[in-house]
Amino acid sequence: MENKQDFVITKGVLTKYKGPGGDVVIPEGVKKIGPDVFCGRRLQSVTIPKSVRSIGHSAFSDCENLTSVTFQNREDAVGIIGDLNLVFDGCPNIANVAIPRCMAGIAIALFEDTLWLKNLGEFAVLDHFLIKYQGTKANVVIPEEIEELGWRSFAGCKNLTSVTIPKSVEAIDKSTFKDSSPAIIAPHIPIDDFAPKNKPGACAGFAKAYLDGAELDEEIKADYLKYIKGQKKRLYPQAVQHEELLRLMLAEKILSRKDVDILLAECDNQNNAAAKAAVQDYINTL
Repeated sequence: MENKQDFVITKGVLTKYKGPGGDVVIPEGVKKIGPDVFCGRRLQSVTIPKSVRSIGHSAFSDCENLTSVTFQNREDAVGIIGDLNLVFDGCPNIANVAIPRCMAGIAIALFEDTLWLKNLGEFAVLDHFLIKYQGTKANVVIPEEIEELGWRSFAGCKNLTSVTIPKSVEAIDKSTFKDSSPAIIAPHIPIDDFAPKNKPGACAGFAKAYLDGAELDEEIKADYLKYIKGQKKRLYPQAVQHEELLRLMLAEKILSRKDVDILLAECDNQNNAAAKAAVQDYINTL
């Protein structure tokens, strides 16, 4: 049984823990857990009440014996944590996590290097929310039951070529594909709904769906084609990288003779001989 005397609480702020560790239940009413309060302590489990709205820097860092973390249910996670990736830093043995759906978006930052996340498999999912893609495939098809893609859920996937997004996902955050550049196959999402940094990938994904003869909304299709025509020079790097986008540009005769020199230079820049040959063949038709 947790002894309330183990906690030093001042005006709702937990500033010090004096207990022996083990299974710790933070008292309801605590609004903030101060920095380093449990750093390095021999905790085995911790329960964080819904009254907590802020957790300080390294509050639970280096608790190597910590295996279980429970966040009591709450309606939102606004302002709950500051330095996300440091709260449970150095706690690799966390294997059991109970966390409300409203906190799914910050789960990757909290538990990135823990057993819990690793054990969730290729698609780390919490209540239809994709926390992180942990596989190694070049071409990924996201399961239909997933409704949201988390913050940086595909970040750093350097070898990722394409991601097919189900219709259950209606929006994609600008950070989802940070430091990766796949074709984002989601033609049900209008081009204007993508963040600027995701639009080239969305165009490459649209091109694949278009050339494969997928059933497309006519208004959405028209907007994609209009965007590709208007932003063709900006899309050259993506077109050279993703064959389908280049094929669409050539098939729709989006390129004029004065455009192709820049595109050929991009082919050389990426050392893509096949793309260069396709462009040169196109030149002969002009």
